[in-house]
Amino acid sequence: MTELFYIAKFGEALEECRKLEDNSIDLILTDPPFSHETEHYDTRQEKFLKLNISFADFAIMRQYFREIAQEFKRIVKPKGRILLFCDCCSYPIFWSAFYGLFDHVRALVWYKGRNYFPLGANQAFRFSYEMILHAFNTDSWFDLSQRQDVITCKNVPAQEREHPAQKPIELLMKLIIATCPKQGIVLDPFMGSGSTLLAAKYTERSAIGYDANETFVEIANRNLGQQILTENQRKLFVE
Repeated sequence: MTELFYIAKFGEALEECRKLEDNSIDLILTDPPFSHETEHYDTRQEKFLKLNISFADFAIMRQYFREIAQEFKRIVKPKGRILLFCDCCSYPIFWSAFYGLFDHVRALVWYKGRNYFPLGANQAFRFSYEMILHAFNTDSWFDLSQRQDVITCKNVPAQEREHPAQKPIELLMKLIIATCPKQGIVLDPFMGSGSTLLAAKYTERSAIGYDANETFVEIANRNLGQQILTENQRKLFVE
């Protein structure tokens, strides 16, 4: 049995991906910055403003994400998969970057529940979901017990977050179980506080993560040293 490993380090995503070997990663599961700061409700919390996070610095750059897509194609195994969080506005740009590199480029939907309305209170339709770009080849590995392309999972409450775009561990565990074999390697080049790495650890996969903010790298390494599963997380192993 291969010994599992977990690496959370400081580094810029594209630069660090270029250092990885060809066909070395089973799953790339990541949440790149895809919106301006003014569109991120939770980035306006004082605790995140103190970290000088400016999502406006990460406005979508077509050429950058084309290069990211090319690197993802190179480092992911032929039977590996890409899962990339995005929204309805950024999905077309990510789709165009990945189109032609894999046999299929589709979308999953993460539904956050009826009561998740952080924005749009004065609009006809309120935000209650995110999209996940799903790039894969016809013979890519997949757990047949996970078949739905709409996944329901409550978001992390704003007051409990260590990163403004933090994703729930339960959601990440479900995605990993569905698309990465045990003992496989998960990569998150935009790791934030390390939730993807922690989900990989809970599901017996190795993980590598990078972030360009040293504070989040410290948080990720701290979280990796803690292995406390909630009851909902434990249920994933027996479902």
